[in-house]
Amino acid sequence: MRISTVEGPQVAGHIRNCLLPTLQLPFGMLQILVLAFLTCTQASQLMADDNDSKSETRVVCQRMLDQATESAEKGELNVAVTQANEAVVYAKKEFGEADALFVSCLRQLASVNSKQGDHAKAIELEKRCLALLRKLHGGNHPDVAQSLGDLGTLYLTLGRYREANDHLQEAFEIASKTLDEDDPMVLKIVSAVAKLFALTGQNEQSEDLQRRIISVRIEKHGVAAPETVKAILELCDLKVNMNEVEEAERTLSDALEQLTEVLGKENLLVGQISAKLADLNRQLDNLHRAVALYEDAIAIAKQSLAADNPMEPFLRQQLAVTYFDMGQLDKAEPLFKSSLTDLQRILGDNHVETCLNLSGLALIHREKADLDQAEKFARRNLEIRQKQFGKEHFECSLANNTLGLVFYSQMKFSDAEDCFRRALRAWDKAGIPNASQYATTADNLIQLLTETNQRGEAAMVKAIARDKLSPKMRIPNQAAIESEAQQAAQDAVRDFQRSLLNR
Repeated sequence: MRISTVEGPQVAGHIRNCLLPTLQLPFGMLQILVLAFLTCTQASQLMADDNDSKSETRVVCQRMLDQATESAEKGELNVAVTQANEAVVYAKKEFGEADALFVSCLRQLASVNSKQGDHAKAIELEKRCLALLRKLHGGNHPDVAQSLGDLGTLYLTLGRYREANDHLQEAFEIASKTLDEDDPMVLKIVSAVAKLFALTGQNEQSEDLQRRIISVRIEKHGVAAPETVKAILELCDLKVNMNEVEEAERTLSDALEQLTEVLGKENLLVGQISAKLADLNRQLDNLHRAVALYEDAIAIAKQSLAADNPMEPFLRQQLAVTYFDMGQLDKAEPLFKSSLTDLQRILGDNHVETCLNLSGLALIHREKADLDQAEKFARRNLEIRQKQFGKEHFECSLANNTLGLVFYSQMKFSDAEDCFRRALRAWDKAGIPNASQYATTADNLIQLLTETNQRGEAAMVKAIARDKLSPKMRIPNQAAIESEAQQAAQDAVRDFQRSLLNR
């Protein structure tokens, strides 16, 4: 059907008829109406222009956020933290804090700080994000679940299990109500819960969750997908935690064979599996096999990753440790030095990932009787770890042991004894997460006490260590769980476990 329109001479008459009531008004009133009309028109145009400007501003801010995310994914963390900071400042200025885009920028900044090892700063930022997201969306929203999950994972990294449990439980409850069971966010939260179970001695439940995650990943993405590979690596970490290193090695060897066949020898996922398999072979004292696997992984990383990605210098660090274990200090030292230089450049001087290099160089200089230089490296190693984790955290135990060995060689026996005892106390408090490292430090202390004619004290330390390292006490973190705070955490975790496994 044709729509009738006003054409030709009718147009003027139509307009005139519309204007007649207006033209009959007094001139002053007409002027007011015209001015009002013009003002409204200008205001409408200004509003349209303002909306266009805000839209362009959001595009600019989103571009800044995307650049920060891309830099972080490439491993260019120093660049990423600068870009994320700039995005946060820009978003706050243009939109204020009660804005979803501002929160996204803030979350990216938290993520980069976490990757740089500054977990305390990351927690502070993520707490701000969570508070803002609750205001923006209320309680039951996927973004709130994601923030809670990230906070829980950060607390897990720092060994704050009660806080980790509380946040992960709330995250799972929200995510399971608002998302599908195979949603990546749900699986990420469940993966963190599985790690929490493992760290609180619930290995069977943890393995059950990890295998469920792998099944979902394979069904959804296939065996050669990054998500699947990550889940397999996490299962192997659990097996190591359960002292089933040989089974973990067999699992990864099969995975490496399958991935190489599907993706080729130079694929980055193949390199990741090779690196993890090298770690396991080093633990099993298959050191020559470990060297070959590390060299394969390093070659793939050099070819596949940007110069500012920390993976390749980190692998060099692990290769250096392997040569150190083989007694080939002439090969280990240059690798430690070059890795340290590159990791400091990429991650910063205070990053915890530089500590293994510092420890290795301290021990090498101790072997060379260059004790002043050895002490310098050992002290720096301990300072970084204490700043990151706190003075009494078990992550400082190895650094205390290294510094104690240097003091021992310097014949500073009182200082050495203090370091060894601090290391043992921290490990004991954490439930002896690594029995072999605890035993090594205990042996160092026993030897020192014996040589300084404190034989009764040496016998006491030996008896205590033997008791703590009995099969009953080798359950990860069992001693820590006996404390009132850890018992409360354990009870909460068990309740969470029941609700999770029954869904």
